[in-house]
Amino acid sequence: MLTLYYRLHACLQRAPLINLLTRNYLVWYVDVTTPTPDSAMDIRPLDLADVPILAPVMAALLRSLALEFIVHESTPVGASTFLAENDEMGIRGYLARGHVYHVAFDNGQLAGFIAIRDNSHVFHLFVDTPWQRQGLARRLWGAARAAAIARGGDGNFTVNASNHAVPAYERFGFVRVAPTQCIKGLYFNPMRLCWAED
Repeated sequence: MLTLYYRLHACLQRAPLINLLTRNYLVWYVDVTTPTPDSAMDIRPLDLADVPILAPVMAALLRSLALEFIVHESTPVGASTFLAENDEMGIRGYLARGHVYHVAFDNGQLAGFIAIRDNSHVFHLFVDTPWQRQGLARRLWGAARAAAIARGGDGNFTVNASNHAVPAYERFGFVRVAPTQCIKGLYFNPMRLCWAED
């Protein structure tokens, strides 16, 4: 019985689970035919050869999500400044300054991306609407975090989270370190993740 339990417990990590209690017997049904939301997801570092094709797509995704979730709370000047600094040329500039991007593709379609600055600051984290609330942000964060630590980062990270993103970062273990700030008309929440708190 214990062997069966451990085998089923291991399966829980890979497949949805339904349990039913009938006549004093606990019956486990593991649905192995249902694909997980990320079954076709490919997360990888952004290859510089891909920049000419992907930078415009990434900028368009960033703009769309920023309009919906970030800049609507900002001043008009703050909104236009943020969007101008994060257009296609902005993304190319961040790459040139050493920001490291990871991208997620679902069957060849860009689903999201993350950028880390100086192996310690989450600079961008955007997941397109169809892939939100499916764990993709966490997977992007995990890949980028591991890569930053492998490049010499100490595992401490900061982020300036939009009001919309604060709950997601809190689920990753980040905590607020100051009240909401407004710089250049853009509101954000300084947050930190310390290695010792992990």
